[in-house]
Amino acid sequence: YGKECYAPYTSDVEDRTGYGPFDSTGQRQWRWYSDKELNEGTYTGRSWVTYEGSGFNVTIPTNREGALRRLAFLQDNKWVDLQTRAVFV
Repeated sequence: YGKECYAPYTSDVEDRTGYGPFDSTGQRQWRWYSDKELNEGTYTGRSWVTYEGSGFNVTIPTNREGALRRLAFLQDNKWVDLQTRAVFV
């Protein structure tokens, strides 16, 4: 990782713009979902930062081969980057 510095996380500065490769309809594959769409609550981390239940959501297959393919695709297409603050599994 680089030495870039980003402002502390708050939901006010959260980027909700879709990103990633384009799908067959011409839309970005990864889109932001609200906490209501994901049926999630908030999470407070060890640094006392509270993350909303919203964000970019990817389903990982439950079979080994499918999971490995999906994870490789996410890695190859930079699903996690320098702006990623947290990943919940």
